[in-house]
Amino acid sequence: MQYRQHGKQKKPNPIGTAQGRSTLIALLGCAILGMVLSRILPFLIGKLQPKMPPAEAEEIGVLVALGISGIVLVISLLRSKKGVSPLRKQLLKEQEKSDGS
Repeated sequence: MQYRQHGKQKKPNPIGTAQGRSTLIALLGCAILGMVLSRILPFLIGKLQPKMPPAEAEEIGVLVALGISGIVLVISLLRSKKGVSPLRKQLLKEQEKSDGS
């Protein structure tokens, strides 16, 4: 691939790749999950522990929401992809052919 244009080196857009898109989707999904949980968990903690001060319930709820969304993000980024793209299969076949010769 050539990324040169008018003498300047042009770098590929990382969001344009499949890995970049899946990373962005995972990041946005976990951000939304964290925002929703940070609204719901303090309310639930306040209902379950009525004697707890609201500020403390909010602090605990936000920290738990942050932890849950962080763990989900790490797991979603580290899990192996089940499907292999046709382009990747072709590349692997070509590599096997070149290694075999």
